[in-house]
Amino acid sequence: MKSNHTSEPEYTAQEIMQILANAIGCGIAILGTAALLEGYENEDEEQKRHGLDMVLVGSNIAALGPDFLRLGLPDLDGSDQ
Repeated sequence: MKSNHTSEPEYTAQEIMQILANAIGCGIAILGTAALLEGYENEDEEQKRHGLDMVLVGSNIAALGPDFLRLGLPDLDGSDQ
């Protein structure tokens, strides 16, 4: 059997940053959706506004995910120095 262990990382730093930005943004948007729906249920305008703000902020954060791939972060092996 051949070993699959290599010295190269499975994910690059840019890919990890993209995954984190998407996960955080989606989480905030989901919490905002719950707050928005609760605001509609309770007829609370302030809670509706807060929920909508959270949905918009979360979607903006998630939209930044692909931008992390274009940042040009340095490699961990120091080859770009």
